[in-house]
Amino acid sequence: MGYCSRSRAEAFVRAGRVRINGAVRRNVETPVHLGKDRVEIDGREIKTAEKIYLMLNKPRSVVTTASDERGRETIYSFLQKYNDVSLNWVAPVGRLDKPAKVFY
Repeated sequence: MGYCSRSRAEAFVRAGRVRINGAVRRNVETPVHLGKDRVEIDGREIKTAEKIYLMLNKPRSVVTTASDERGRETIYSFLQKYNDVSLNWVAPVGRLDKPAKVFY
């Protein structure tokens, strides 16, 4: 639903912090029907995150990854200026590498 990672959601469920339709659920395999079931964490209703799609004509020297072990610039540097919570779950698709230099 875009609220947190799966592992964090599992921890919330096991800790008894999740209610589905008003009942506490501790089984992480309990099915949830989006748009039908009411899901709450710590008494706060969780709504499905709105999906947005961004398109970027990636510069050649930029890599498509959340972080780069070689310190190269990533596409996320272009998103920092938005500093918007709704961009926390941006998942890149498309070409993931940095094109090699072309020699003629």
